[in-house]
Amino acid sequence: MKSLCLYALLLLTLVLPLLIAEFVGCNISGHEFSPDDFSARTFSYRRSPLSGYIRSERKIEQHDLDCTAMIDDGYITVANPVSRRWDLFHESMQYSDVLCEDFDARFLTHFLDYNSQQWTKSYPKKAALLWPEIANMARDGLYLYIPEIMLWAIPHQYEDEGKRSFNAFEEGIATKFTDAYRLAAKVAKANQDGKESQWLQAAKRCEEKKLTKPKTQAEDPSQPVP
Repeated sequence: MKSLCLYALLLLTLVLPLLIAEFVGCNISGHEFSPDDFSARTFSYRRSPLSGYIRSERKIEQHDLDCTAMIDDGYITVANPVSRRWDLFHESMQYSDVLCEDFDARFLTHFLDYNSQQWTKSYPKKAALLWPEIANMARDGLYLYIPEIMLWAIPHQYEDEGKRSFNAFEEGIATKFTDAYRLAAKVAKANQDGKESQWLQAAKRCEEKKLTKPKTQAEDPSQPVP
């Protein structure tokens, strides 16, 4: 009898919290990014862990990524301002590390939270070459190919900006975008998702920019703006 009561108590200890969580819901929170205007937001709601039933309304708050310069200075054109697309870049469940996930959009948002805004203000001519194509890639869902480009374009604390001319940056960034689109085309071909030709056309467009850029010996505009 004693062992039966102990077993019942143990079962109750394990099952009761799960039942409470199922009917009350666990807190789900996360972050979303909109490639349409480079804004971000946080969200939270309660969801049952077993059935997946939503137990509360979704609360949303704006989240500052510190990248307003890209929009304000015209490097990124806002698309779909009314019905923005939102891409998840992080989600976690209360009391659980297993269900804490990061998603593809984080490969861009990491750099927007990095030092992109100050670099953009310091090197506007280089920013004009970088951000429009980064926006295109984000809107096409090519987040996975962005980190290599960003690490090359915006070095840590601008360590090589005093040595890299504008012409070198212009040619280099065109090459980076061309290579990224070609790799995306290879992946699309392997996955048979029908987008191979789209990415090859994008690669051709970026390569043509490199081939047709004017060769000048004008004053280097890569130096930071006072």
